[in-house]
Amino acid sequence: MWERVANLMLVKSGKCLGVKVFSSYCYLCARGLKPNNHVCSKNYEGSAKGMEPKAAVELILRNPDLEEGGVRVSTLIGDKDSSTLSALRTNSSHPIKKIIDMNHNTKSVNNKLYKLKKSPHTFLTSSAINYLKRCINCKKCR
Repeated sequence: MWERVANLMLVKSGKCLGVKVFSSYCYLCARGLKPNNHVCSKNYEGSAKGMEPKAAVELILRNPDLEEGGVRVSTLIGDKDSSTLSALRTNSSHPIKKIIDMNHNTKSVNNKLYKLKKSPHTFLTSSAINYLKRCINCKKCR
């Protein structure tokens, strides 16, 4: 049972320009109810990995509000997953670049440091990892 919620947000104002929910599972269908006898929540076929790219294409490239306003999204801020950017570039008539946000970047580095800490040949401590995390997130250093 997979469900993904995607949203399109403005960076500076934090305002939401769109929300898309994909679900590959319906509780009522799973209990044997026919889709024409209830409001079925299942609206996606395929792998869960494909939900995010499809949601991005619909929110960014097929958004009627953006089309009506003549708005073109040229920069995507997100995680390191390249499938979303690839889907956008494949379906877009204009160039789109990607910026990896600091939360995802820090989490990735943090996970690797804690994995390294478990190695028997390292003297890495939790306080050293927290110090490195603060250094990575330091706005003065950027």
